[in-house]
Amino acid sequence: MKAYLMFKDKNFVLDDNGMYNSIVTLDDLEIESVLKYASDSDELIHNVLKKSLANPLLDLEEIKYRQEVLKDSLDNPEIVRDLYQICVDTLNKIKKYWFGSGSGSLSNTYVSALDHLSYFIEGLKSLREIADKHSNKFKSIGFINLFKDLKEELSNEYLAKVDALVKELNNRDDYLISATLGAHLNGINYTLRHVENEKKYKSTLFSRAPIYKVKEDDSVAKKDLENRKNLALVHAANALAIADNHLDGYFNMLMSELAFYVGNLNLAYELNLVHMPYSIPNVLEINSYDREWIELYDLDLVFTHIGVMREVYDENINNQIEGLEGVNYTILPNFHGFTRGLISKARNSYDITIGGSWDTPQELFETIILYGITKIKKEPFIIWREDWDWENDNNIKEK
Repeated sequence: MKAYLMFKDKNFVLDDNGMYNSIVTLDDLEIESVLKYASDSDELIHNVLKKSLANPLLDLEEIKYRQEVLKDSLDNPEIVRDLYQICVDTLNKIKKYWFGSGSGSLSNTYVSALDHLSYFIEGLKSLREIADKHSNKFKSIGFINLFKDLKEELSNEYLAKVDALVKELNNRDDYLISATLGAHLNGINYTLRHVENEKKYKSTLFSRAPIYKVKEDDSVAKKDLENRKNLALVHAANALAIADNHLDGYFNMLMSELAFYVGNLNLAYELNLVHMPYSIPNVLEINSYDREWIELYDLDLVFTHIGVMREVYDENINNQIEGLEGVNYTILPNFHGFTRGLISKARNSYDITIGGSWDTPQELFETIILYGITKIKKEPFIIWREDWDWENDNNIKEK
């Protein structure tokens, strides 16, 4: 199966080199603050967005193809986020499993590969469920083909067959193994057999052959049987490993391509919070002169200096916080980039004060002032969520 959400006929490769001097160009544009909000602390989204900016599209059809997928994403944000989260959760289960896995024996390799396959199948079922429920809401070729592949490749019959096979392979108490005699009566061609053939083997062989049982204290015999079992499992373990590797590649590929659109959804969400306009431009041929740009603004300033946006661009930016309609709250002013006006406002009585940061000395000073005033008033003070690095415990900010 293919994702093809970034290009019509090829996958998006995260490790591709960008155009010449692209990193310097991105630094000159001060794009990092925009990527910070778009990625929402997700390193993969950050890397995918930066790589896509370093590899700009030049073909008109490729641009339109990606724009159509982006339109679908903006129209169905929760569904796209769910698709991305399924990929993230599935691959995280695999990573956690590796950290908790046991020794590297062949039996453990077989069991690990089988468990990984079970996680991947669970993820595929979740993707298929979304395709069944929501495919009719998407109009772009990229998403239409993605959902079509999920439905066709992961049919109910196929999934039922895979479930039955995994259930059989998960039976770790009984192994049906066949072998042939080689030179000097040594066993060769040890093969793990399908349960469907169990009755046939028992009726044709076991009914006429003697049955031997190993004593509990016979460690040599147990070791010998373990070695013979491993000889039979080696081919099955290799096949499972190949399947796992294929599915791992698919989930990583799909996750990387969805990351681009989730990053755009994050950016759109942040712009909606401050009621800033955004659009998908109508792309024209390079030799066309019928072009028009309106309501352009510096995206970096939206996230770093909202006051400057009003002064420089004369934009009527609404400071009302989405989701707090009907709540009586006050946004404490911060004139001239420092605490002038902030202290007098902070002295008023509030049920709770939310804010504070320390990315710069100025912000640290303001935070100390706010914290001190709220402590004197014995009112609760909450730090901004984005100012905490939740991934790393006991960092300097947390202390």
